[in-house]
Amino acid sequence: MQDAPLTHALVQAYWRELDARYRLENVRRFPELNAISPERIDRLRTFFLDYVYPPAERRPERDQAFLHFGAFLRSPRKLWPLLGQAASSVFKLGRMLGAALKAAYHTLEAYNESERLEAFMLETADKSGYRPESFESPEAVRDLVRMIPERRIARFQAELIALFDALANVKLLKTTLEIMEGSLKVMQTQASLYSEAEFRGLNYGYSILKAGHDLFLEMGESQAALVLRGIALIERDWLETIMRRTPATQNPGPISDVPLASQ
Repeated sequence: MQDAPLTHALVQAYWRELDARYRLENVRRFPELNAISPERIDRLRTFFLDYVYPPAERRPERDQAFLHFGAFLRSPRKLWPLLGQAASSVFKLGRMLGAALKAAYHTLEAYNESERLEAFMLETADKSGYRPESFESPEAVRDLVRMIPERRIARFQAELIALFDALANVKLLKTTLEIMEGSLKVMQTQASLYSEAEFRGLNYGYSILKAGHDLFLEMGESQAALVLRGIALIERDWLETIMRRTPATQNPGPISDVPLASQ
């Protein structure tokens, strides 16, 4: 990205939008989500802001980790030796191995989509004369979103939903984590083949999946399904609310003040 101060301001502005739409007061706008406890909503919001879309100051660490995590997942030369040695369950999985690693790939794709979206938003902001201080207004990022083809935002949201859908399959995710745990142990014993940066990359991916596993582990199937529906509902409502609102010269207030079209 070409302008570091503008990038930082944009990332923080979108981070604040995520923070706002997963706060209790906004989630409670949807009556069907009332069965989700405040504690669970807070844990979901924390997971979003810590792992899925961290604040700008943690981006260098995340970007370096995903650079190596992505290279690792896409390299059979690096991946298969680990899988062959790391877990006895790999042989038993057979054709299910791809499904077991699905959450890891969706984690990478969610990251890639966020990068593509941010790059497009930054280019649009730069061409439109945005300055870092422009994003001090909560409405600035929403005006910027209106300038972007809806399909670009929707694609990022779709990958987020796919990631959470994979995380909610805790039984399969448990196998994924076992494979990754074994792989990390093997990497530590084969330092000549795997660098410290590669180890940190895989460990970072593992930490995201472990946190996601812990998030959904305590839920029953019906509660997990409700949380997944809730994420899709909140993301869709946020985008539709922004797209139907006329760009304003003044800040009209937080998104929690905007009623649903059906209300």
